[in-house]
Amino acid sequence: MIQVGSRLRVSSYSGPAVSADDILILVRPSPAFGDGHHPTTQMCLEMVECEIRRGERVLDLGTGTGILAIAAAKLGAEKVIAADIDWQACEAALANIHWNRVEKTVHVFQGSVEALHPDRPFDVAVTNLYNAHQVKAVIPAIARRIVIGGRIICSGIWRHRAEEMVRLLADQRLAYRNQMVLENLITISAVKEA
Repeated sequence: MIQVGSRLRVSSYSGPAVSADDILILVRPSPAFGDGHHPTTQMCLEMVECEIRRGERVLDLGTGTGILAIAAAKLGAEKVIAADIDWQACEAALANIHWNRVEKTVHVFQGSVEALHPDRPFDVAVTNLYNAHQVKAVIPAIARRIVIGGRIICSGIWRHRAEEMVRLLADQRLAYRNQMVLENLITISAVKEA
């Protein structure tokens, strides 16, 4: 079992002992990204724990196993869209969503961020992609789908690209809030300004 943040616990088997205050996220082994071991996933989970407020709409772009979407649902999000372009990732996410019993809250969408309905804005968007190039490519489309005052968490970025990423976020009216660094990788959070 992996402990992330103050309350999140990730396990690949059901029934591990956790305290009443802990939030258990079950993730089956699969080829999809996001079993809780990678530094970017851990940083995103920790930021999701800090950022999600009860009743919010959340987008998890590049959902992989669905680990971040499941965490958002268990932290009180009202609706979560777990989006990925890879059908195998979508299948893995669906299995984990069912295993965690959050299928009423988390809905899987196979496709790009541009294919999401533009009239349904999100309060929080989280994207944990393979590299900074992929993150940079989706930031403008994500920014258009976040409400004023909404937050974004982006990861999959090497530390030396942090300033470049902060500038890109600022170009999209996303003001830097916070960052975490683990094993020379960085996760950044920002808020959308009017």
